[in-house]
Amino acid sequence: MKIDELYHNYNKEEFYLGRVSQVTLDYCLVQAENLTLLQTKIISNQEIFPKTINYLVVINDERGIFLGKVIKSQIRNTTATHDALLYDDRQHICPELTIKIVGLLQKNQFRLPNNNTVGLTNKVYIATSEITKLYLDSFDLMYRNYSHDNILDDVAIVKSFGTQLQFSTNINTIFDRHLLIVGATNSGKSTSALRILEEARRKNKKFILIDPTGEYHQSFSKCENVESIDLGNSGTIDPGKIKLNQWKTLFQTNENSQGPELMQAINELKFQYKHGKNEIYPKLGRNFTDVEMELNTFEIENDLDNLSFNQQLLESQIIADSVKIANYGKNEGKYVNDSFIRNTNEWLIQKIKYIRRTTKIDIFFNNDPNKNLFQSLDEFLGNNKSLYVDISTLGSSDIIGSFIIDIISEYLFETKTVENKGFFIYIDEAHRYLRDKDTLAMGLENIAREGRKKGIFLFLTSQSPKDVPDTIVSQIGSVIVHRLTSEEDIYTLRNYLSKDAIAKINSLNKGEAILSSINLLENLFLKFNKSTLPHSNNTQLL
Repeated sequence: MKIDELYHNYNKEEFYLGRVSQVTLDYCLVQAENLTLLQTKIISNQEIFPKTINYLVVINDERGIFLGKVIKSQIRNTTATHDALLYDDRQHICPELTIKIVGLLQKNQFRLPNNNTVGLTNKVYIATSEITKLYLDSFDLMYRNYSHDNILDDVAIVKSFGTQLQFSTNINTIFDRHLLIVGATNSGKSTSALRILEEARRKNKKFILIDPTGEYHQSFSKCENVESIDLGNSGTIDPGKIKLNQWKTLFQTNENSQGPELMQAINELKFQYKHGKNEIYPKLGRNFTDVEMELNTFEIENDLDNLSFNQQLLESQIIADSVKIANYGKNEGKYVNDSFIRNTNEWLIQKIKYIRRTTKIDIFFNNDPNKNLFQSLDEFLGNNKSLYVDISTLGSSDIIGSFIIDIISEYLFETKTVENKGFFIYIDEAHRYLRDKDTLAMGLENIAREGRKKGIFLFLTSQSPKDVPDTIVSQIGSVIVHRLTSEEDIYTLRNYLSKDAIAKINSLNKGEAILSSINLLENLFLKFNKSTLPHSNNTQLL
C-alpha cells in the first residue's frame, strides 16, 4: 500500500508536519517546517492538536510506511527562536518532534518494525482517524481474523492517540495467559471487570464466578445462560471428599505436628462412620497394639478418600487423641492422658472451634446427593452455561473464601477434559484469598501454570497486587491497571509497563486504566464503558 491510498479521502498535504532529521533504532527526530503546521486544525470533521504529544504520525519511506507516536515536542532555545516567538513570526520557528516508531505497514496491517528504521529526510504526516483505527485493528499480535463470536465489543474507549475510538478485543487476546485487573478502592476496577464479564456472557463464553461476599448476586440473576449455586443451601459437599491440604487451609495448620494430628483425627472419625458409629474413636485405656492394628487394617482395606465422617466431632477427637503410651506400671502399653500433648494440640482445637463458631461452615458439609457441589461442577463442565457460586451464606471471612476457592479450582483442574468447553474463573479481590503462600490454593496455582493446556484461565482482580503471590503474578499475560497509590503495588507491575505508563498510574481518573498484554503491540490508555449489570458494591455517600 502506498501513502496516497491511506489518505485517499483527504489532501495529505494538509496533514504534513516535516522531515526526519535524525534516526536511531527506536526513535527519530522530525524537524517541522514551521510552527504554523502545528497549530490546531479541523480537517473533514477531525479536530487535530499537533502541538501536543501522544498522537500518531505516518512516515513515508522507500521500504514502506512506518507509524510513529509523538512522545516529545520542543522548540530549541536560541536567540533567533526567542526573537521569532517575541514577534509571533511562526514561519521562522521550526519545532522538533521526537517520535517513537511503533509499527510498519505490511499487507494492510501494522506489524512491529523490528530492526527496520525510517530514513533521513522522510516526510512525516499526522495520522487520520482511519489510520488510527487501522492501527488499533492491528494491535492483536496473536488472534487476528478470528470469528466475531470471540470479540468483546466496545468494552472501553481508547484515549492513547489523541482521539477517542471504541475498543474491542478478542477474548483470547486478554485471557491467553490469564487476566489481572488491579486498582485502588473506587478506581473503577469493578466497572471494567463487569464490562468484560457482561460481554463474555453476551458472546456465550463460559465462566465460573466465585463470589465470597455475595456482591454479584444480582448481576446474573436474570441471565438464562448463567446457573447459580448458593453454598450451604443449594450446594453442599460430603466432608469425606475434602482433601487434607484443603482441611489444612481451612484450619490454618502449621507444618509441624498439627497437619499429622488433623489427618489422624479425620481417619479415626472415618473408621467410626464406616462402622455406623456417630461418635469419637476412643483410645484412652486401650492397648496400643490393638489400636494400631485396627487402624492400619482399616486404612489398607478402604479408600479413605471416599469415606465420609462427622466433621463436627473433630475437636472432641483431637482431645481424645491427646494421649501417650505408658511405658511402665499397670497401664504399660496402654494409652493414658498426657497434659503436654493436650497443650500442644490446644491451638488446633481452639482454631477448629473458632472457625465453626464464627462461620456457618458446618451447613456446607452434607452428603445429600441432590445438593452435591461436585455434581454441579460436573454439569458445568458438560454444558455451555456459566456458573455463579455464592459463598456468602457460609460467612465472609477470607479463610472460608480460600477454602472454597481451593476446593473448586482443584476439582475443575483435575476433572476437566479437552472435550469440555474452555472457560475462565473469576475471583474478585483475589489477594484476600491467596496472600498466604503456605496455604495457597493448589488448584489455582496449577491453573496458573498449566491451565492453558486444559482450557482453564484465570480472571482476577485486586486492590493490592503486592499481596498476590509471585507464583500467580508471574503467569499473568494481561494486566489492566487502574489508579494505584502504593509504591509497592506499582513496583509489582514494573515488568508490564513502560516508565511513562508507570508515571501515569497514580493520576488516573475513575474508570481509566492502562492495558498491558503480551499479545498487544503496546500498552493502551483506556476509559472503560460502564456495564449494564447490577452490582451491589457501589460506594455509598454521606
